[in-house]
Amino acid sequence: MSIDLELYKVFVSIATCGSINKASQELFVTQSAVSQSLKNLEKELDCKLFERQRQGLVLTNKGKDLFENIYKPIKDLENAEIKLKQKLIGKKILTICGSEILIKHFVLNKLSKFINYDIRILNHLSTKDMIISVENNECDFTIIKNYQQPKKTDLICYNLSSLNYVIFYNPKLVTLENIYNYPIVIKEFGSKSRNQVEKDLEDEFNKFNNKIQVGHDSLIIDLVKNYSCVGFAPKEYLDNNFKIYKPSAMKIYIQILYKQNNSNALTFIS
Repeated sequence: MSIDLELYKVFVSIATCGSINKASQELFVTQSAVSQSLKNLEKELDCKLFERQRQGLVLTNKGKDLFENIYKPIKDLENAEIKLKQKLIGKKILTICGSEILIKHFVLNKLSKFINYDIRILNHLSTKDMIISVENNECDFTIIKNYQQPKKTDLICYNLSSLNYVIFYNPKLVTLENIYNYPIVIKEFGSKSRNQVEKDLEDEFNKFNNKIQVGHDSLIIDLVKNYSCVGFAPKEYLDNNFKIYKPSAMKIYIQILYKQNNSNALTFIS
């Protein structure tokens, strides 16, 4: 039986991205092409590999078995292709993992040292998968928040910066005199940053008309920018359109995680 490796590459991309849309962006193909590849693979293997749930596409038990067996070989193949292309074109490649908002604020303006590199930015991975990517040499480094380094690891954790959280508002949409009459937009309960909120800060949140809980700081900022509400997010992400109502003691550290001998990571840090 001939094996179509492209189908398995698509499968791994869907599994790591959690959606056909994100997989299509990663693979630079249409959503319909990704969907068709998945259908072809499921037909060839005669089993369903994903099921759709509220959080997106989730692997079935057979899908999990397949993923565990082929993830590393597929990634090894992709890395081999990248290294070969790198030799052929005579260019180095820089690969970075991180969330969209961290990449935007802490990476993009620091890439001038890599003007002659081909740059790959992976912003769809979970924190766990980003760390695994560094461990498996699939990326040069990942930018991460509040990493708790285990005792046994060959990864280096470099403290790059910090995020200082504040309560803020858009003066074009919110009046300071009646600020508590507006809803406050905060990270959802159970998230890492929300778990760091102390009681006096929760008491401050409760003074507002009501709470709107969301998953990302970028959405908080977008909502405050366009609607009559107050937000709680890092002041480092805010532009001059916003006013700070109250600072807080809450701080989150931004770190770079890399392997000790990775020259690209060391160049970025320098």
